[in-house]
Amino acid sequence: MPHAAAPLTPITRMPELTQLKGWLADGALQSIGWRVEHVVLPPDAIVLPPLADHTLGFWLRAQGDCCLRFAGQAEAQGPWENHFFLLPQGIPSELAWNGQAEAVLVSLSPAVLQQTLLQIDCLPPEQLALKPLLLAQDKQITRFIACLLSEIRTGDWGSSLCGASLMTSFAVHLLRHYCTTPIQIHSTNGGLSRDRLRQALEVIHASLDQPLRLDQIANALGLDVYYFSRLFHQSMGVTPYQYVLRQRVEKAKKLLRNRQLSITEIALECGFTSSSHLARRFRKLVGVSPKAYRQQVR
Repeated sequence: MPHAAAPLTPITRMPELTQLKGWLADGALQSIGWRVEHVVLPPDAIVLPPLADHTLGFWLRAQGDCCLRFAGQAEAQGPWENHFFLLPQGIPSELAWNGQAEAVLVSLSPAVLQQTLLQIDCLPPEQLALKPLLLAQDKQITRFIACLLSEIRTGDWGSSLCGASLMTSFAVHLLRHYCTTPIQIHSTNGGLSRDRLRQALEVIHASLDQPLRLDQIANALGLDVYYFSRLFHQSMGVTPYQYVLRQRVEKAKKLLRNRQLSITEIALECGFTSSSHLARRFRKLVGVSPKAYRQQVR
């Protein structure tokens, strides 16, 4: 059974240039077959040869006049803010703008989409092709980008569960809506069976103090990552990542009653990478910091 791509590795404030043309990368996330960059672009013009990877560019802002042209397509001009372009592999393109721009660039290899197709048991991977788009809007893509940008800015990817789930969902969305050959995703109505749900929860609770990958849980149940995520959400009302995060915070709340443990020790015991990581997630779910909560439960 195919496995999900390796979890994303956060890389913040990278002192290197983008792969496209030397634009300054303000931050990035990357994994096998994936790369996400937040870039600030001075006025520029570029002719891109056919690229090996599929590229989605989401424009956060663009000053002045801009134009974008793909092989065989007409020129597209602004407004560009909150729009994206989709450049499939193997298609040459031209981009030009005369004011400063800011964008999030998502590059993914054809192998990632082929692997996703196998996971969701759709058309044969050799039939895969994405549609080139000059300038488009999609509320789901906007939400994906907002999540990725938030992770880049905080420098805290949080959990491999989050990365694997988000990127799988992102790939499936591209396949469902922007594939040249329509695909049909099988229904997952009904959620996990009682035994499989119990097994999933046992795996999760046994691993709250250590890194936990989405494919670990899915493989234990004999399911692929995509279907496991959908079935779990139907059964529990939250994603696997959200459930794990809530359980880690609940465990932290119990441990905070023990004054002998430092907040850093509690963070590591609950699977967080640091006390600041715990504090961000704890405050979001509980409404106060771990320190304030400890004082409240004296």
